[in-house]
Amino acid sequence: MTSPEDLFRIGLALMKQNQHQQAEELAAVAVLDHPDDGNLWELLGVAQHHERRHEAACEALETATLLKPLDVGARFCLAGSYAATGCRELAIFVYRMVAHDEQTPNWLLPRVAARLGQMEEYTDALETCQALLLRDPARHEAHFGVAFYLSRLGAPLDCVTEAITRAHEAAPEISLYRVVLASLLHEQGQTEDAYDLLRHLAPDAIRCPHSLRRMSLVFCAACDPERAQECLDRMRHLERHRSPKEGTH
Repeated sequence: MTSPEDLFRIGLALMKQNQHQQAEELAAVAVLDHPDDGNLWELLGVAQHHERRHEAACEALETATLLKPLDVGARFCLAGSYAATGCRELAIFVYRMVAHDEQTPNWLLPRVAARLGQMEEYTDALETCQALLLRDPARHEAHFGVAFYLSRLGAPLDCVTEAITRAHEAAPEISLYRVVLASLLHEQGQTEDAYDLLRHLAPDAIRCPHSLRRMSLVFCAACDPERAQECLDRMRHLERHRSPKEGTH
């Protein structure tokens, strides 16, 4: 008989290859033979989470917690399955645990912040972004997250502007940061600075109608109707060709 350790390794290999259904099938059989193996229950729950079988994932991962401490990635999956099954408070509780765990890898923290933000837990989302910046001050997406959640919490514009400035300085190639910063500067009466940020940004390179609308407002205020019209034309083009599955921004 194949050992539970070998079964777990095979299952992990399948997960890494995005073969979630095969991993679930393997783990489902394995836990019948090894019902006290927490790793196999964890593997089963994570695979079921990826297969969007959230009720089953909750049951498997809760079983795993009785047998071993869950890996942070598995806890993230458990929180997601709680959220998907309507267990909002449990989901928030587990997301907070993952956010505060020093073992949580840097790449996972932005996802935790995003999930908390989707649940309108903006303070927790903000704190998660700030925790990531304490680890790695150069993470531009964390600076942007700080700006976004400060805005959601009604912080003063200058605080939001400071955070988005840091995001833009860390990743000047990302047009979203540039456009949001320009829009904030314009709102604070610094239209010339806003215009300087945007005048070399080609509207054809922008795929977000909301960003194009913001750009057009800056160009209008800066007395550049030609660029403003280019943004509006691009925005209408995107809206005409928008997929039915896409929403407005």
